[in-house]
Amino acid sequence: KEAEGGVELVSKHFQDMDKILGKREAINPQHVCKEAFMSIYGITKRRVQTIQSRACPIDLRGHHGNRPNKVLEEYKDKVRAHISSFPRQTSHYSRKDNPDREYLEPGWSVQRMYYNYLDMNEPAVLERECEIIRCQQENTTPIPPKLKAHILLHTYRDIFNGEFNLGFALPRTDTCTTCDKLALIVRSSKGAEKEKLEKELEEHHKLAESAFTMRKDDKARAVRSWVGKPRRVCSSGVNHCSKDALDMITYDFQQNLETPNLQHNDTFYKRQLWTYNFGIHDCVSNQGYMFMWDETTAKRGSVEVANCLYDFLTEFNTGAR
Repeated sequence: KEAEGGVELVSKHFQDMDKILGKREAINPQHVCKEAFMSIYGITKRRVQTIQSRACPIDLRGHHGNRPNKVLEEYKDKVRAHISSFPRQTSHYSRKDNPDREYLEPGWSVQRMYYNYLDMNEPAVLERECEIIRCQQENTTPIPPKLKAHILLHTYRDIFNGEFNLGFALPRTDTCTTCDKLALIVRSSKGAEKEKLEKELEEHHKLAESAFTMRKDDKARAVRSWVGKPRRVCSSGVNHCSKDALDMITYDFQQNLETPNLQHNDTFYKRQLWTYNFGIHDCVSNQGYMFMWDETTAKRGSVEVANCLYDFLTEFNTGAR
């Protein structure tokens, strides 16, 4: 309120004022009531004194040594090495949307991987778990106490989800019949018969690997055969220009394409038109060629494949033998 002479009277706390900001730090320094300032901001005199001293207090949180549940970095490194040891693969269909995403073999899970980690690094913990389960099933006492592992399941899961861009592949639908048959028999066999089947399965895998190696060598041989020679992609009816050169192609069907590609709920209950895409890859030039048609034009059988190959070899004649 105003008094005579234009002097403003604040309150009886005016005598307990303290200047918070100095003239050097503030453009327009103002005198404020210290009690009101502390009441408005909910702070104590100690906080005001700390600000006035211009000294930042040292944060001591997390600097004590009383952390019994802290996971040491060496155990985390073991988990990282264990996850990295699993073979992985990229998806054939989601490679465009998420190129860095990799997938582990079907049948694995984070929990199964964790127990595999315990079996390799902390077998005593896993043995004790099995012993406890056996005692509970047989109703025997006393039940031995649990052993705490250095890495718990939630820690393993956090590292898997936070530091790796991994997923689990769906069960394969186009697997080798011989591989599936032998693997199924091996799981149910014992003793000498199991060893015999495992050896047979290993030889079958070696045969498959040799086939992939032969394909790789054939590609390299085809590329070398064109070194120093002009390779022209000509139309049909031209003479061969390099009879000592080789060509190599690979071909396969793409996944069937739904036409039109809609995400509406009604499309789930309706049959859509299938579109087929047959791809041929020229291994020498690394060039791809596509033949596309829908199911109203033709099917996707051996006749259609033969027609596509005939058209390709006729229209894209390089002059190789």
